[in-house]
Amino acid sequence: MSTTCHTTVIERIRACFSGRSIQTKTEDLLRETEQRYRRLFETAKDGIAILHGETGEIEDINPFMLDLLGYRREELISKRLWEIGLFQDIEASKAAFQELQTNGYVRYDNLPLKTSDGKQIDVEFVSNVYPVGNRNVIQCNIRDIRARRRAKEESEKFQRQIQETQKLESLGVLAGGIAHDFNNLLVSILGRADLANAEAPAGSPLSEHIQAIEKAGRRAADLCSQLLAYSGKGRFLVQPLDLTTIVSDMMTLLELSASKKAILKCAFGADLPSVAADAVQIRQLVMNLVINASEAIGGEPGMIAVRTGAMTCDPDYLLETLLGEMLPKGRYAFFEVSDTGCGMSADTQRRMFEPFFTTKFTGRGLGLAAALGIVRGHRGAIKVYSEPGKGSTFRVMFPAIDTPAESILLEKSANEEWRGHGTILLVDDDEGVRKVTTYMLEKAGFTVLTAADGGQAVTIFKEHAEDIAGVVLDLTMPVMDGEETFRQLRHIRKDVRVLLASGYNEQELAIQFAGKGFAGFMHKPFQRQTLTTHLQNLLEKRAE
Repeated sequence: MSTTCHTTVIERIRACFSGRSIQTKTEDLLRETEQRYRRLFETAKDGIAILHGETGEIEDINPFMLDLLGYRREELISKRLWEIGLFQDIEASKAAFQELQTNGYVRYDNLPLKTSDGKQIDVEFVSNVYPVGNRNVIQCNIRDIRARRRAKEESEKFQRQIQETQKLESLGVLAGGIAHDFNNLLVSILGRADLANAEAPAGSPLSEHIQAIEKAGRRAADLCSQLLAYSGKGRFLVQPLDLTTIVSDMMTLLELSASKKAILKCAFGADLPSVAADAVQIRQLVMNLVINASEAIGGEPGMIAVRTGAMTCDPDYLLETLLGEMLPKGRYAFFEVSDTGCGMSADTQRRMFEPFFTTKFTGRGLGLAAALGIVRGHRGAIKVYSEPGKGSTFRVMFPAIDTPAESILLEKSANEEWRGHGTILLVDDDEGVRKVTTYMLEKAGFTVLTAADGGQAVTIFKEHAEDIAGVVLDLTMPVMDGEETFRQLRHIRKDVRVLLASGYNEQELAIQFAGKGFAGFMHKPFQRQTLTTHLQNLLEKRAE
């Protein structure tokens, strides 16, 4: 064999082995690729099924889809999707298969599927056709959207709660502002009526008219209190209380207030944790809810159940309540009022705490709206369960505290014959309030200096600081508000005795002025006896 021929044979042999090497590498690469995609197929967190392009028979299916639908692999291989009961509408699914073969792609953002145990799940369904070798296959991808939907619904619900809270807060601000201005008018009306009645001759025919004015004024004052309760700025005297004690002491009164057709039952929890609350406001809250339950029962026989208890609330439960979205998890004491009355629709439940909203022909005032304000003022929450025809349950919850419950102490009233002396500085931006209060103070024996705003008050106080025995100070004023006025008066004379006058929440004011020499609080509207009582307490404390 010649050298040239020998070389040609070697080159052919080398080329042969080189071709086999390339083929081997290609096969290895294909195997690796197949293994890689197989792992993706097996571990995917979406359901994947591979179907025959023409018949629709299942050729392969991944574990996630088997778990999601509740089938074994052998139960599905070689079956068509519409043969295993996945789809509610079999004919529609067959039509969709034809559309898929024509268009090469179908998608459903929300498709209900039935699992092997008959449960319905909602999925996102995407299917497309693609070639493999010399034939077509169909790949179906399904994604469980239940968690996504729940998250969306919870987010939307939370947003609705925030919007509802903001709406109620806006109404509360409006109600509080109206009550403040109206209280100033009532100070003049009730004060003048009180003074006129005191000066009227015995047996005068005017006395009956004056007393009618006072009665109407007190009813107006009660409406103002409800407005302030709704705004969360009502007059609260907060102390540790036991809900069982408060509610159980009311049962006789509740029986008298409930419908004669209603049976009133009670179940009181023992050893409840204390709550920080105002006893008068809690009683009003219970009474409002029992009256509401009685009206829901109407003229038909029914039952009202009142109970107390304690529970541990997690954030998810608090999110289901009204006013509870910002409250901390933990231990809560509650009272609950249930009825077997007409129940409420979802629309009624959305509006039931709006002022003056009612489903009856006559107005019911601020009953539930005031109840909401009281709960808001106590930083509590309300859970409402209701269905039309099945009655309603209102559960009112308050954060538990460690301090034991206390008995309720009453402040002593002033002696009718008590008279003061010295100079009082009266500060109020309402002229009517200044005039009638000045007259009350002079009748009680005081010399009176008046100021229409905080700036005037500071100027007058500088000139007469040593002569002024005390200051009656309105909290809400233009130019300089009560808090800044109080601060400047204390700067001039540290031991000045200041009596704050306002229709707002006493507890919040006490916290606001804590440690600053706050001497007392007087709720508007007030009459002569109330003013005299507060001044006697204020000046006697100074003397001590």
